[in-house]
Amino acid sequence: MSPDFLNISFPPLENFSSPILLSGFGMEEFLLIFFAGLGTMAVACQLVPGVLLFVSMVRSMYSCSRTEMEPSVKGVEQV
Repeated sequence: MSPDFLNISFPPLENFSSPILLSGFGMEEFLLIFFAGLGTMAVACQLVPGVLLFVSMVRSMYSCSRTEMEPSVKGVEQV
């Protein structure tokens, strides 16, 4: 007793692909990788000056803490 217009059937979609797909690689994956790489480079660029400052401080502390073990005898002839 159902009317005929309720029995609408659609053929299955074969070989359906999104127009955004580029050679099997989706635009969402591309954008995810792109922005992840961009964020990683930004974090690395912000960390480089801090790392260089830390290395400089450590080198400075190491050079100031060294003591010369040999006495300075300038101008004295040793026999």
